[in-house]
Amino acid sequence: GQSADLKLMHYNTVDVTVKSDGDVGIGTVTPQEKLHVYNAGTARIEIEGTTGPAAFKATNSQGSYGWYVNGNSDSFRLYDFTDSADRITVSGNGNVAIGTDHAPQKLNVKGTIVHLNSSNIQVAGITNSSDAGRLYANNAGGVTNVLLDSNGDSYLKGGNVGIGLSDPDTLLEVAGVIKSSSTS
Repeated sequence: GQSADLKLMHYNTVDVTVKSDGDVGIGTVTPQEKLHVYNAGTARIEIEGTTGPAAFKATNSQGSYGWYVNGNSDSFRLYDFTDSADRITVSGNGNVAIGTDHAPQKLNVKGTIVHLNSSNIQVAGITNSSDAGRLYANNAGGVTNVLLDSNGDSYLKGGNVGIGLSDPDTLLEVAGVIKSSSTS
């Protein structure tokens, strides 16, 4: 048998097309996906929930995620349905939170932030140690040469250190006055 497209029209203009393969077009008679929305100007899709979250959900064999507007706060979130957890929160003021929904600053991360080199080796990072701040820099092989730990030992290794200059000739070289005092 023959298959035909279903078309919803208004004043001789096709507004909605349902193709015989199930693809739906709004504003187009040739949908390229299961849902294709087209407008010559601005095109928007609105999902509205009046008493709870309004969400867009995407699922495949690897996981299920949704972007949603929280029903209890002015925020937009990426939700992991597999692990039942918010992954990213964008507050109404533009602040972003990753790993937490608390976003008092422009970028807030609960967990370690790392920089990878071209070989995908961690060469720099910000993390915590006993809930205190910790910064580190590694060489290209991933060995830590600089560690600044606000709650423990810190060190610099692997070269000369200059204060007030960029080309020290000795283990520690200072350009300027050095002051030392003792505490009891």
